[in-house]
Amino acid sequence: MKSTEQPESAMFLENVSRYSYDETFDKLSEKIQSLGNWKIQHIHDMQETLRKNGKEVLPIKVIELCNPKYSGRILEHDMERKYSVNPVFLCISIDYLSKTPKTFGVVS
Repeated sequence: MKSTEQPESAMFLENVSRYSYDETFDKLSEKIQSLGNWKIQHIHDMQETLRKNGKEVLPIKVIELCNPKYSGRILEHDMERKYSVNPVFLCISIDYLSKTPKTFGVVS
């Protein structure tokens, strides 16, 4: 994937893919799984969720991934278990969306 120009203060990184939306998503999922330490916890299909609620949007999926080694360290101590209510301490999410006519992956 190729990074698009971003202001230095951007909180999000967008990458243009040369593959179709589905191909890029499959490659991204395979790459995450090949890393060994990182596990996909859940994939949210936001397009499908919104469709069920009467809204039509371009494809967007949110991939939650976690490294059990580090989240386990947090959750094994009672004083740190309070952080489990905020997934930002335990997981990383990748918001993967389509922008017409190109496909982008957005890391948040």
